[in-house]
Amino acid sequence: MTRGIVENIKQQSSDIVPSFLSKRVDEHFQTASPADLKRERNEATSKPTLNFASPDYLGLTQHPTIVDASIRALMDGDNSDSSELQLKFEDRFAEFLNAEALAFFQSAWSPNANLLHCVSDKDVPIYKDSLANLSIREAIESANGQSYTYSRESTESLENQLKLHGAGIIIIDAVSSIDGSIAPIADIAALAEKYNCLFIVDESHSLGIYDSGRGLVSSLHLGCAVHFITADLTKTLCAQAGLIIGSRRNIEYIRFQAKELRFGQKISAQDIAKFSATLNIIQKDEWRRVKLGSNANYLRTRLYRCGLNVRMKKSHIVNLYSNNIEDIEALYHHLENENVATEFRSSPVAPNGYALIRFIVNAKHNKQQIDDLIRVIEKHV
Repeated sequence: MTRGIVENIKQQSSDIVPSFLSKRVDEHFQTASPADLKRERNEATSKPTLNFASPDYLGLTQHPTIVDASIRALMDGDNSDSSELQLKFEDRFAEFLNAEALAFFQSAWSPNANLLHCVSDKDVPIYKDSLANLSIREAIESANGQSYTYSRESTESLENQLKLHGAGIIIIDAVSSIDGSIAPIADIAALAEKYNCLFIVDESHSLGIYDSGRGLVSSLHLGCAVHFITADLTKTLCAQAGLIIGSRRNIEYIRFQAKELRFGQKISAQDIAKFSATLNIIQKDEWRRVKLGSNANYLRTRLYRCGLNVRMKKSHIVNLYSNNIEDIEALYHHLENENVATEFRSSPVAPNGYALIRFIVNAKHNKQQIDDLIRVIEKHV
């Protein structure tokens, strides 16, 4: 009997699955855009001539000092217990950030989910802005939180929600990965205090960039008004990890309650070595932040002069963001055919009904590369 069942299974296609799964898979392929499907299949066949798709804002990924530090840590070979190394670096990084304490996570994606698991409750409203990143939205969903959306551009919109639903958790991206806008953190902090809310700022796209690398909250001198800061460190610290920053008491609570930390997960010695070497460079290389800002402003201006509907924001994030998905897709495919790497994103990364192209500039790009990108775009428009 058992042998017959096994033989029957072998004859079946691996695509034959229960209907509840096949329905979801079918829906995906019916609704996903061609650009998304091609990206998922990873059909790129050659190294791009122009790369505007690497989220390495300060241009540090291939820095020889960081690479050497990583290799040395790997060659040392003892990765069995990096706990002491991690605690020492957490203290050093917290001191650099002028923070009381912080906790690292192996996953760059998980800090928001771990934090909301620890601080939310089904009866506590969570207020997210209209362009909240996907990790925030999924963190709210996994926490079974009741969320309310306010306009990122209107603190009045947030206050109206607070008046309706009362004290809760306010969470926002310091710099939006969707349209590049900078959050009105000071105004939101005032509302958080007025309505007795917990205030969380996601600095994934601002830590390492503002205030000599300390982030946007630090540059505004609002550390005491923000209860927690979260961040994905892949954008500036060159390794896969995330963190939560807060008061010493609150971070000790997080260490014991966060799901990811319950079983003692640690950052590897190799990643700690990369973090440490990167922090040394971030502290001294102010030119990288200046160059990043200059490149972003130059690209944004050139795109605008091409007649493209680029958002004229003041951050380093330069996106074409539109509800005309077909036009966005067409430009993306043109760039791809010209061997130019960019990022295409639609739902669920972008809000429903929208798509975007990310032109990820970094400190190592030069004007010639940006001009070359513009020439390729001009062929299309």
